[in-house]
Amino acid sequence: MVEKRAALDVFLRGDRTYIQGTQILARLSELLPKGDWALGAVGFTGIVDSRVVAVELDGEAGAPATARVAFEASDGSTLGFAVLPGDGPAPRSDRPMGISVDRVGGDEDSAARYRFAGVRGFEDALNVIVQAIKSECSRRWPQAQDIWLTGVRRFPLPTQWSGPDAGHVDITLARQLGVSGQVQTIWSVTMPEADCAGTVTFTFKLADPE
Repeated sequence: MVEKRAALDVFLRGDRTYIQGTQILARLSELLPKGDWALGAVGFTGIVDSRVVAVELDGEAGAPATARVAFEASDGSTLGFAVLPGDGPAPRSDRPMGISVDRVGGDEDSAARYRFAGVRGFEDALNVIVQAIKSECSRRWPQAQDIWLTGVRRFPLPTQWSGPDAGHVDITLARQLGVSGQVQTIWSVTMPEADCAGTVTFTFKLADPE
């Protein structure tokens, strides 16, 4: 297997102690050949606070990685990457995300709707989804902390955003599983502006009540 390695231009945003998964996905999309690509399967096994390196994979084999990400082309072909910790600490920046995400409806038994604005591309659209689900986790579980994106399944978000800069996203809790204070959640997500629907997974810890 031949590996193609590339350093990803990521940073620690604000006071975060980890590299955002959305940054990693967006930087990986910039390595794709020209064409119509969409997000495929995503799996994060942990978080990282260092610089990161992407390794293009030929097949399923490869060393343990912080993340494994696949993109799907319009012709049905796929291209996969493993994301590995790089050398040295990641730089820090206060660069704002530049989006707004606000809850406008829903309850615990139905889809929650979040209205967004400021989306200019793939990374912004990813940030909308992540911020909406993190907000919903905090709303439903006030003791939730360390809320992290862990995966994406069957959510073919185009890497070239062609939708409007504002719209809405609907999220529904499909399943939750709690083990020793760690909660795994599966969310059904629909983003009409991207003509896209699928599943996104998150994990978080429950703080001990004071």
